[in-house]
Amino acid sequence: MNGVSEQKLVVFDHMSSPGIFLPSGRQHPDCQVHIDTVFYDLLAIQFCASGSLYFQRGELPLRTWEQPVFFWTDCRSHYRYGPGASGAWEHHWVQLHGPAVESHFLPLLEHLAPEGCIPVSNARECQSAILDLISLVNQPLPDSWEAVHKMQQFLVSVQRGAPGRPSLDARLRNVREELEQDPGADWDFSALARKYGFSYSHFRRRFREQLGSSPRQYLISLRLREVARGLMEERGSIQELAAEAGYEDAAHFSKLFKQRYGVPPARYRQALRQFQG
Repeated sequence: MNGVSEQKLVVFDHMSSPGIFLPSGRQHPDCQVHIDTVFYDLLAIQFCASGSLYFQRGELPLRTWEQPVFFWTDCRSHYRYGPGASGAWEHHWVQLHGPAVESHFLPLLEHLAPEGCIPVSNARECQSAILDLISLVNQPLPDSWEAVHKMQQFLVSVQRGAPGRPSLDARLRNVREELEQDPGADWDFSALARKYGFSYSHFRRRFREQLGSSPRQYLISLRLREVARGLMEERGSIQELAAEAGYEDAAHFSKLFKQRYGVPPARYRQALRQFQG
């Protein structure tokens, strides 16, 4: 894995849950479609095995790839992608939905490909893994547990072929561990920066560079993710879980939760119970 320990997808353990369903998948050997849209429903993992591809997520720069790439799409950003100079590309995709996708699966994708798209050097291995997944998903009565397992195998293959990234700064690793141990605490980021020898401006810049978001947004994601997991595991009422996560203002919490997961927390819990039932 290119010697980068920070890349290990150890949180796959969280995916041992029936809350992920893979409804469809497909291979297009000669895809020539240009996509320019927001996907309002399902999250998808996608793979370009050959040909050329341009890809743009939100306001990030548009990039063109002349090699195999893995990318993913969700409902939070606008996406533009399609064939590059070759005029076509070999497209593979699998859709996902279910209450565990946002709280348990999306963090893996954000960790593996923070900007939504990464090249891979082991195209045959990745293609074989995703074709196995597509074949299983398209069976009349697919085994959802086996499908999640094959999806894990595909992502491990992607990770194995992805370019190495610099190891996470040891000080930022300590910061991240502190935040993850107690996301509901009243964190003072200026004090946290000083504790680890950063100026606040340098701390914010390095945090965004290495963890993909500002410290405040990272903390919000941790808090909301913890509430979502609490709702899934029936650990308490919505108000109790929100308070544990650091939100005493119910209206503010509900607004943040809906921005992240698309529905208010009460509807999220209702969907969980219907899905698990």
